[in-house]
Amino acid sequence: MSFGTKTQMFHDQGGTMQGGRYIGVHHGVKKLVSGKASPTLLTIIEGEEVRNYELATENEELDFVRGLFPTSYRKADEGENLSVFAPHHIKQRGDERIKVPAGYEGIHLGDTVAMMLGGSGDAFAEALARKAEEVGANFYRIAPFRLKEYRERYLYNKDVQESLVLAELVSHSPDLFQRITSRDIDLITVREIYRRRMNAMKDRMAAAHRLRQLAIGQSFRDAGLSPESTVEIAFERLKTTDPSFLAIQEDEKRLVKELDEAVKKLDIWPLFEQIEGVGPSIAARLISAIIDVKRFDSAAKLKRYCGVAVIDGKFMRRRSGETCGYSNDARQALYLLAEQFNRRPDSEWGKKLRQYKTNLRTAHPEVEIGENGKKRYTDAHIHKMGLWRTATRFVEWLYDEWMKIEVEAEEPLPIA
Repeated sequence: MSFGTKTQMFHDQGGTMQGGRYIGVHHGVKKLVSGKASPTLLTIIEGEEVRNYELATENEELDFVRGLFPTSYRKADEGENLSVFAPHHIKQRGDERIKVPAGYEGIHLGDTVAMMLGGSGDAFAEALARKAEEVGANFYRIAPFRLKEYRERYLYNKDVQESLVLAELVSHSPDLFQRITSRDIDLITVREIYRRRMNAMKDRMAAAHRLRQLAIGQSFRDAGLSPESTVEIAFERLKTTDPSFLAIQEDEKRLVKELDEAVKKLDIWPLFEQIEGVGPSIAARLISAIIDVKRFDSAAKLKRYCGVAVIDGKFMRRRSGETCGYSNDARQALYLLAEQFNRRPDSEWGKKLRQYKTNLRTAHPEVEIGENGKKRYTDAHIHKMGLWRTATRFVEWLYDEWMKIEVEAEEPLPIA
């Protein structure tokens, strides 16, 4: 449906259109291991005019943030000074005359920008939020479930791009959105540092593997020269002298420190700090996976997202030939957390874990053998069930406590 049709439907149900430009942003992942990359889609509604743009690369996203995204081109004049244009904006094919931007687009004073909470594009969202604050625009985000409800209410078909829906919704019902504040940017910062820290860890592990292979080669070449030397000794020597490995190691240490400081800056950190066994590392992993608890309209939805929901009497797990349907990072963080509780049996959550295991053993006193011959309710099975039961209860507790903080921090959204 067109913008005019949607607007009329909203007016018929008592809605009120606001003034100014409304910009809907639907972020797309630019590089995928397999499959097709997706551009970021923009829709700008200005009065009755609707303009759609695609940002195919991260550079084009940066251009939009800077207010320098080219929307049209013209042929350069003879002898024109091209140094005033960004090099990647100058186009020329073969002997054709050089083309340069004739118009730009970006965020302006009084604009209202809308984007969905979570998903990819946090770095882009943070940049948009900062730019909006700088130029006097408004930047809002909306929980996915609210956006889904709106699409269903106004009968949008699947072909209508998300950016248009976002732009229309924020023009009709800005109260469904939340204003991005400094605390939201702090959450995004934690997620970005966590990603860099994990990438640095993977780089270190890859570099260590390369050094070990080098140590093996050196050990065999020097086998007759140094009988007391071993692969381990050669490997340790390389780890303390190889410049590239040392640089990667230092970078990881720096990111660990940055992440520790960023997590402790969050107003939700005290929730984790009070729990014995939870440090900044596990908290960062879980927070980065959840992103924003307001994305979920119930604890049940969060449990499912984290992979700790009980469905048809069974805990969620990856099955061959099926998509997991949950966040691996969240599930792994919760498993590590439950293991910490197991190592601290006298802590609050350690005692809960022990009680859950006792309850499970009481309910299943004997080992059973299933139709496939697999044993059930062994001590190892009961232990694993206890870990997941504890993780499930922890997510329920976390949702309730985190939402209390969100409600206290929530500011009334002004309707322009």
